[in-house]
Amino acid sequence: MAEEERSLASLEELPVEILNLVCSYLDFAEACALASVSKRLRAAIRGLTFTHLNIPNRILLGDAVLRGYLQTTALVAINIQGCPGITGTTLLRIAEHGANLTSLKLGGLANPELRLTPLYCRFADKVFDMLAKGCHRLVEFSLVCVELVTAASINTVIHSNPGLVTLHIEDCPSMQDLSSLDFSPLTQLTSLTLLAASGTRGAPLAVPATRLTRLVTNVHSVVNLADCDNIIHISAPTIRALLDRSDFSALVLPRLEVFHIPAHNLPALYLGARGEPLPALRELAFSPTLYQVSLASTCLERALQHRLLPSLTVLDLLPVSNLTDAFFPLLATACPLLTHFQCRGTALTDAALVALAACRALTTLTIAGVTAMTGSALPALAACTHLHTLRLSSPVLACHVPALAACGSLVVLELAVTLPFASSQLVASASGVGPASSALDDALAPLLASLAPRVRSLILRTHQATGAGAGA
Repeated sequence: MAEEERSLASLEELPVEILNLVCSYLDFAEACALASVSKRLRAAIRGLTFTHLNIPNRILLGDAVLRGYLQTTALVAINIQGCPGITGTTLLRIAEHGANLTSLKLGGLANPELRLTPLYCRFADKVFDMLAKGCHRLVEFSLVCVELVTAASINTVIHSNPGLVTLHIEDCPSMQDLSSLDFSPLTQLTSLTLLAASGTRGAPLAVPATRLTRLVTNVHSVVNLADCDNIIHISAPTIRALLDRSDFSALVLPRLEVFHIPAHNLPALYLGARGEPLPALRELAFSPTLYQVSLASTCLERALQHRLLPSLTVLDLLPVSNLTDAFFPLLATACPLLTHFQCRGTALTDAALVALAACRALTTLTIAGVTAMTGSALPALAACTHLHTLRLSSPVLACHVPALAACGSLVVLELAVTLPFASSQLVASASGVGPASSALDDALAPLLASLAPRVRSLILRTHQATGAGAGA
């Protein structure tokens, strides 16, 4: 304890110049914590000039804490989003000294813990008028959960900062009519997030989309995707909004990398509907909240037939029904880079596994809802040298399982195993609790011995040859 006190005393006795140098390596949040240790350190912290103020999600943060740190033109980035205690006074100080500011994130808390409603900030229009006059170099602007702000306020900021690259506007209740938003000056815009509050009216907006790469919106008429050839990320709310458009007929985004389909009603949604390939698409998934989506409604088979998805690595078809064995040779041929695949199909047989074994890059395979597989195709999976996770719901014969030992990378295995009749009698006589479970262990011992060198996580659901089952 004495040594710690001497160490602290020596820190207090450092010259001001050295103490300032030590403190200059701290970010703003760390500096605020250190300032509470002693008066000497607080004075040293107050003498620092920060270029970045990154203190989001501080419910109790108020204007007084920031007053001394905003009186400098050295600031280039401020993030006080999630701080509902901030008022227009702080914004006026930012406007006064924000000549070099390039990133500004403001607002309340959209998802506060243990609360049912968001926490809002209140900024009047005149505050944003001052902000627009003082800040002309913004490339990133974010406004979340702000009351009183109107579309006119946003327009003043947009027109004074035509170099904006990222714009995020979310849950501003006073902005009830989006049709007056003017994005036309933003020719450099690449990322747009526009999540309107409940009851907000949408209308066609003039959004320069030639450079747009990321779009997150719940407003169906915010942008014409025909001009968005550079988009690589599109959100689930955006797709839902698109499907609500009466004039929407096709989605063709040649640089799209991640595509999660959230809606059940998909007849208007086509992958490569105009014959153009989607060479950059690497992840395609259907929302887990969907059930019994028809494969025909996704137009996925057509996209595979025309080789429109050559870079696809992740495919999630769990909600898609009526999959048959005929689909899998097509998938293996059209998507040679596939690494993660999961699906559901009651009519699938071992032929589906044989076809999937042609995907040599496969690392994760999940097939649920299957009852017709016997496991005779498991040896074919040895060709997938990178396979580390395998989950099959169909009961497979125990005699085929040891073949998985040839899968040198397999570490996670979940199988339903049908034991031979002699072993099934042991299983039937075992209660699964206490000493009687040793009978079940004896029945599974050969399987465990064959898998032990490879598998690190193993879940086996045993089935008797007569059809009854026991868990292991």
